[in-house]
Amino acid sequence: MYQYSVKVKNRPSKPESKTYLWGGKGIKTALLSQLYLIVRVPELGESIKIVTQTGASEREEIGTLEVGEVMVIPLNNVTGIIAECEESKDSRVECVIDSVANNTQIKLGDSS
Repeated sequence: MYQYSVKVKNRPSKPESKTYLWGGKGIKTALLSQLYLIVRVPELGESIKIVTQTGASEREEIGTLEVGEVMVIPLNNVTGIIAECEESKDSRVECVIDSVANNTQIKLGDSS
């Protein structure tokens, strides 16, 4: 399991500049993987739009996460997972990469 936090910035002056939660714009070939990306917007964050990338330019919006919400995204056959904020807002996103096998318990954020 690998856990990390990402700051998602809205960059209206650089629309080509994306915030990748996994992968990157230079990745051209999707990997076969049994890994999952677990994404959570913490209480002090802002809503984010989640987009999957399956090639150099093939993108699909899979939805929006509001504050406190969590989504599990399979990393099989994708080259990137992108997070976007609404105009003039930034957010922090908590991420965990795991195989989610054998009833793994994952703790995101501070529940106290």
